[in-house]
Amino acid sequence: MTGAITVRPAEPGRDTAALVGLRWLWGLEKGRAPVGSAEPSPEFAARFATWLAANTSTHTAFLALDGDRPVGMAWLATLERPPDVDVPVRRSGFVQSVFVLPALRDDGIGAALLTAVVATARDRCLQYLLVSPSERSVPFYRRHGFTGDHRLCLPLT
Repeated sequence: MTGAITVRPAEPGRDTAALVGLRWLWGLEKGRAPVGSAEPSPEFAARFATWLAANTSTHTAFLALDGDRPVGMAWLATLERPPDVDVPVRRSGFVQSVFVLPALRDDGIGAALLTAVVATARDRCLQYLLVSPSERSVPFYRRHGFTGDHRLCLPLT
């Protein structure tokens, strides 16, 4: 384990480079980034920064930090849903891209990130959270109260 880990909401601008770096490593692990390229490409960094600036109203990132060093991230995407007859405001959330540096996994960092996401979802009065977990992470989410089978998806592209 490293030193004391802190988890906080990320701040676009201040934390963009940290989020770019973690997202790049996430992509490497998933086989979506060029092998051997530990540093994000300038094109990806620019694309990510543009996306982040445009989506701050719907996506909240959380950073896990060991001192000043980013060691993990998680995202909460919020969806406004159509009003119901008896529920005028309906919101749900999606837990996305929970990632902890591989050398620091199983030390409670992912749990701390998920705790921050769930607390924020509750503060925002979201009705439920969905996650599309990897096979490896299903037990993690079950330990934190998520139930049901894997989400189903109809790929359109």
